[in-house]
Amino acid sequence: MSCSIESFHVRALVGVDTVVRARVTDADNVPVTPESLSKAYLQIFGPDESVVHNAELNLADTFASSLQQGPEWTADGVGYNLTVTLPGSALLDETFRYPAVVWCVPTGGSDFPVRMLVELTPVPKAEYPA
Repeated sequence: MSCSIESFHVRALVGVDTVVRARVTDADNVPVTPESLSKAYLQIFGPDESVVHNAELNLADTFASSLQQGPEWTADGVGYNLTVTLPGSALLDETFRYPAVVWCVPTGGSDFPVRMLVELTPVPKAEYPA
């Protein structure tokens, strides 16, 4: 199994956990499922190219066995099979766009990345009525 995907852009708030959903398919355009993988990892890289977050993902929580649809998916009518949370604790510098990668390790074939570029927006300051 192999997969090729360009980086896709993610917008997040500084320091806030962000849920990302995407449709990930293999080279034959077949959706990747937890059964087709042996492991998956999330890595987020910081401004000095060091890894600021590195964790193994739970396959059943990260990849769906079938494409999902619902109000949280507005990209198209086909659906998504990847749900991953980017931890806000790794996303703190609003002047930097964080590269993030979900590394997929298939049961057969070569590892492949799902690449993201995370752009941060400062959390708006609350203003309360007097």
